[in-house]
Amino acid sequence: MFRTWNQNRSPESIAIQKSGLPFVIIFGGPSSGKAEVCRMIAQRLGYTHLSMADLLRKDAEVVDSARAKRCKMNTEAGMLCDSIDAHEILRENIFSNLDRKKPFIIHGYPRDPEQRTAWESDFGKATLVIVLECSDSVMADRTAIRSKLGTRAEDKPEVVHKRIQYYVKYTQPMLRDLQMQQFIMRVDGNRDIEQVYESILKLLQTYIK
Repeated sequence: MFRTWNQNRSPESIAIQKSGLPFVIIFGGPSSGKAEVCRMIAQRLGYTHLSMADLLRKDAEVVDSARAKRCKMNTEAGMLCDSIDAHEILRENIFSNLDRKKPFIIHGYPRDPEQRTAWESDFGKATLVIVLECSDSVMADRTAIRSKLGTRAEDKPEVVHKRIQYYVKYTQPMLRDLQMQQFIMRVDGNRDIEQVYESILKLLQTYIK
């Protein structure tokens, strides 16, 4: 069945925009260190950390619905989730965490121009966008380690290769376009995770009040 975006903002979306809470989005290719550095920031500063991949897995495992079945099928196949499903899941989780009154740090969304349009329509512009610049060779090395240690479908080399291709084809052009409209901070993600963390921590302490 063909599915289209609902152009009408939901009560949740209106509440999210009215909250005035900061949104930090971390971008980077597969195995660039996004998840780990976001966890470290959340632990240090108390930010609400939302990982799109984790949210999709949780939704697929817990909720018995057509959406959950679609997410589970895509997750097990190592495929990207439907954009509309992903956006709805993210919106629900942002809304449910508004009472914490803490800045949000998010990774894994938006991934392409379509998702970016949905993000800005529903939530407004992100407060701060940070891109982890990581070489293909470093991402490949880290992916090899994760493949040996993990059992998740998305950690398989062939799946990671597809995710890198998607990042290059869709996410990077989206970021180039975004940079023409708002300031983007770029951090060297090839370094040790502690060094990356310290760089991002300084940016947050400077720009997020």
